[in-house]
Formats: sequence, structure tokens, C-alpha cells
Amino acid sequence: MYKEPHLNVKNEECNKLWHKWYEKFRDDPKGEETKALRKEWCKHVDELNEMIHQAYLDMPHKPQM
Repeated sequence: MYKEPHLNVKNEECNKLWHKWYEKFRDDPKGEETKALRKEWCKHVDELNEMIHQAYLDMPHKPQM
């Protein structure tokens, strides 16, 4: 998906956490473990967002939008 391997690793972590949260959400939407998994997933997504932003800033030739 991404050219940078570290972004693909982080994306895969986010993907696995989302699926783990979703399975728990289906069983117990308001449970404490469900809330904790959602919080952890959100943290990882925020980290991925920062990593993507940094990769963009580090690009020698930024794409034109």
C-alpha cells in the first residue's frame, strides 16, 4: 500500500487492532475491554497519521495537488 515499509507495518498493526476491537464490539459494545481496545486503536491511527505526514514532508519531490 505504501512505498515506505515502516508505514505498511504500522498500517497492519492498525488493521489488526480494528478487527480485534470490532469483534469485541459485536459481543459487548459498552464493555470496558471494548472501550480500551477502541482507545488503543485510535492511538495507533493517530501515530500512523503522524508517520504519513512526516513521510510526506520528507519527500524530495512532493506531488502537486
